[in-house]
Order: sequence, then C-alpha cells, then structure tokens
Amino acid sequence: MTTSEQVIRKFAQHYIANPRIIRSTRGANMTAINLGMYHLEISNSDDNPTIFCDVYHHYDHLGSFAEKNINLLHAKVGGTLATHYHAS
Repeated sequence: MTTSEQVIRKFAQHYIANPRIIRSTRGANMTAINLGMYHLEISNSDDNPTIFCDVYHHYDHLGSFAEKNINLLHAKVGGTLATHYHAS
C-alpha cells in the first residue's frame, strides 16, 4: 500500500471501519462512502498528497473540499454535514 493510499484510508476510517480504496492505473486512489442521505466521494493521487472530498445530499452537491490536513478536512466535511442536517 502506498503512502497516498494510507492517507485516504486514514481519512475514510473516520466514517467507516474498513473503507474499500480503489486504485486506478494512473495512480489515483478513490473511495465513496454512503452515510444514509449523505454521500462522500474521496480521492487523492500519488503525485498530490491533497485529499479531495465532495459532499452530496442525495444528488445535490453540498460542497467540495481539498486539504492536506486530515483533521481540517474532517472539520470542513463535518461542519457541512451538520449545517445542512440542522437546516433541513
């Protein structure tokens, strides 16, 4: 497992215990996480340590985030989910 795969796994494990990471032939790592009415699409690559995360409510795009700092990314994603959930 590459360092970039380990980083994306560490981020995804905040939401599910055993995330399935798919690695493309071009070096991109991707995973998707279903959180009920919310959905996360997460990716990074070997040549860029930044994690990209798109947040959706059903099919509505709520936000896109890109961070190298996993804790900051968790805060941004969590804040988006909480704000949307309480506004609904």
